[in-house]
Amino acid sequence: MLRPDLVRFLKNNIIYNY
Repeated sequence: MLRPDLVRFLKNNIIYNY
C-alpha cells in the first residue's frame, strides 16, 4: 500500500528528525 517514494520520504524525515 505504501509507495517506495513515500516510504523513502518518511524515512528521510525520521532520520533528519532524530
